[in-house]
Amino acid sequence: MGAKVYYMKKLFYFSLLIILSCNLAAKADQEVKVVIDTTKTFTQDVSRNDANISLLQFARQCALEKAIPATVSISSLTTDMYVNRNKQFDEETARSIFVNSSAAGHFLKESKKIDKIQDTEDFFTLRIRYEATIRPRSQDKDPSLYLDMDISDNTLKSGDEFTLRLKASKDGYLYIFNFLSDNSVVLIYPTLVDQANALRTGQIFERKIGVLADPGRKTTIETLYAVFSTVELAGWQQFKTNADPQNIVFSAGEESFALFQNWLSRARSDQFDEKMAQIHISKPDKN
Repeated sequence: MGAKVYYMKKLFYFSLLIILSCNLAAKADQEVKVVIDTTKTFTQDVSRNDANISLLQFARQCALEKAIPATVSISSLTTDMYVNRNKQFDEETARSIFVNSSAAGHFLKESKKIDKIQDTEDFFTLRIRYEATIRPRSQDKDPSLYLDMDISDNTLKSGDEFTLRLKASKDGYLYIFNFLSDNSVVLIYPTLVDQANALRTGQIFERKIGVLADPGRKTTIETLYAVFSTVELAGWQQFKTNADPQNIVFSAGEESFALFQNWLSRARSDQFDEKMAQIHISKPDKN
């Protein structure tokens, strides 16, 4: 697993302009085009790469909030999907991963341009011009279909293991992902070696998962993301994985956002359920 610097408390919003090219009260499955022009200011101890990631995720979140029907609450959907919330739970990370998940809407197209517009000794300001075409997802869920998730611990040292347990209410297929520190996504299960991801009603899926902090960061906040579908979802082989401990991926690249959006869009709302859990990882104390 990669790492996430908890830099969100070291930044603040500077200004925001949102322009919509259609009715805000969009209906499910109706494409919406959103144009966002916003700036964000960061302290100088935030890297340019982290700042770009934060600004892009903020623009995506603004776009999704404006594109989905007014009756849908991102906050309530995020709360429903997360398990094992505790004092370590990071709300900003949760909302960022929720935007990536496409649980509220699919990003069909997006484009961006980021420029630095101010740079002082203490802070710098970036501006993003962002356009997205979003299709809100139907919220017609099957109440009899649900996925239970439990993790033994979510506050760990790099090198530790935790136990993941999953159980579904119907027969189907299980897919487990890890959203890394930069919000990119890698696949944990199935793998090319272990492709048998069918799960029977009430059957308990249990795995031990090891964690590693990105050596370039001090603190890790990652998200374990499980998808259960009553039908097989093709294309999971395209995702990068961390199946090989000798070749750990700490970033799957920005392209993994579009890949995950496209992959999950193949599932109908009444055919799948999702659960997420945050994993907080710190480096071992030095003796």
